[in-house]
Amino acid sequence: MNELMNIENRNTLKSLDIAEITGKEHKNILSDIRDEISKIGEERGRLIFQPTTYIDNFNRNQPAFLLNYKGVLQLGARYNAETRFKLIEKIEQLQKPMTVEDMIILQANEMKSVKHRIGVVENKVDNEIRIDHTEQRKLQKAVSLRVFQRLDVVDAERKLMFSAIYRDLKDRFGVASYRDVKRKDLKNALLYVQNWIEKAELRN
Repeated sequence: MNELMNIENRNTLKSLDIAEITGKEHKNILSDIRDEISKIGEERGRLIFQPTTYIDNFNRNQPAFLLNYKGVLQLGARYNAETRFKLIEKIEQLQKPMTVEDMIILQANEMKSVKHRIGVVENKVDNEIRIDHTEQRKLQKAVSLRVFQRLDVVDAERKLMFSAIYRDLKDRFGVASYRDVKRKDLKNALLYVQNWIEKAELRN
């Protein structure tokens, strides 16, 4: 629907801002908005209350709403006169024509927001993606090389040495298998293997 608010429209007020202005918890503002939508109907509600999300302090997506002028008036009717006045005053400030300086600041803030979202996605990728087959082979070769390096200088059973280094590697990076090492940890895992020293009880 062309009438629906654009999520990036500067002439809207975020439910988070409303929570700050009213002094209410954000979850209560969301409840108030949903109650208004239930009263006026989904179709009309979408014209003044735009569902969206925001990233909380734990990098989690949380529900929110954007409200246009009519949305602020609709929601404001629930509150006392002073709070309603503050809400209307705030939305009217946002609807003033932008100066060139305002446009530059807005664009800069939008760029910061985009960079933040990209950073969140990249961080999730780094934290969730495990090493692929090629990287697993690289880690295996590093393990083999280190075991044979140690066997050149200590008397120990090869089988026990391999079991020990893989066990220590899994414990060090908190994984069930070396294949579960995160890609972001591969460099440190290789460094750990290269410097690994067996426990004294493994030596004959």
